[in-house]
Amino acid sequence: MIKKKYSNAAIVHNDGFFGIGWPVTSSLNLEDMKIELKKYFIEVSLIDISELQEHEIESDCLYITSSSQNKNIKKYYEDVLEVKFSNKNNLIPRYELIRAHDNKGYQGLLAKKLNLRFTPQYYTYKSFDVKDKTVMKGLGGAGSSTVSMVKSNSDIYKQTLKMGLKNTGLLDLLKNSKYKLKRKFKGENYDGKRYDINELYVLQEYHEGLSCDYKVLVFGDKVFVLKRSVRKGDFRASGSGLFDFGAEFSISLLDFSLSFKNDLGAPYVSLDIIEKDDGTLSCIEYQCVHFGLMAQIKAPFYYEKNNNNWVKCENNTKSESLLVDSISKMVEEHACKIS
Repeated sequence: MIKKKYSNAAIVHNDGFFGIGWPVTSSLNLEDMKIELKKYFIEVSLIDISELQEHEIESDCLYITSSSQNKNIKKYYEDVLEVKFSNKNNLIPRYELIRAHDNKGYQGLLAKKLNLRFTPQYYTYKSFDVKDKTVMKGLGGAGSSTVSMVKSNSDIYKQTLKMGLKNTGLLDLLKNSKYKLKRKFKGENYDGKRYDINELYVLQEYHEGLSCDYKVLVFGDKVFVLKRSVRKGDFRASGSGLFDFGAEFSISLLDFSLSFKNDLGAPYVSLDIIEKDDGTLSCIEYQCVHFGLMAQIKAPFYYEKNNNNWVKCENNTKSESLLVDSISKMVEEHACKIS
């Protein structure tokens, strides 16, 4: 039992939902999480995110949270957690990793700050002149739903227009157009661009000829691998449905994944990894909260680092146990930073 630093633990949820599972819209079982946490903590409680703003944060309590796919609830999580845990070190995952959830722009900024092996990208809201094949991504979305190939500024404009029509309500579009026409009709001198509805996106380095990528889940020292093949006539592996849970891969993939998780300072992580022509590995996306567990649930084996060697183990793991054991390992060994 962890007694030195944290005596108690609290699970921060949203109406009984703790987002991580399979399908990705599923929740972990809170009662099972409590049972697992009681192996390491004296007291374990549940607290709704809506109640946290009035809750006094206890220094001897470790608060374990997730996020939400709902944009407004995700923003609510971020607002409350940022204020309540400012200058505190008892939130898992730490606030930066929660902000990175479903935010590809923030992921890249944080990866650069931490000097992680992350595929170079540019985060912007402005038009950008690309001259070669480039991968364009909206900030959110799973299964390549906001990923496209662009070759020119015109391609970028078309994609941002699609994103704008999808993400911006019709009423907001009409109000914005009405405002601009009104000012123009009155002959007012103003910069119309200041009132444009700008879409945020990233431009990521493209690697020609990739036939697959790897979805890798890391919990503590345990690694689960799923190979995803690229669809014919496409460049995207995520969302292809072409999955191989028993594929062969290099030991370097396991080393890379564990190292990335530790350098990120997370107890667990979901990684999308590519292997380039020269054999080097690079992460193209990561999530530390509210990610899917298909690789953990369906893989016949996982790999565990033991005395500097990788051991192939039969997969009889349980999601709630994996998550809790990963947290306890991180806190006990101080292998990664909590804040």
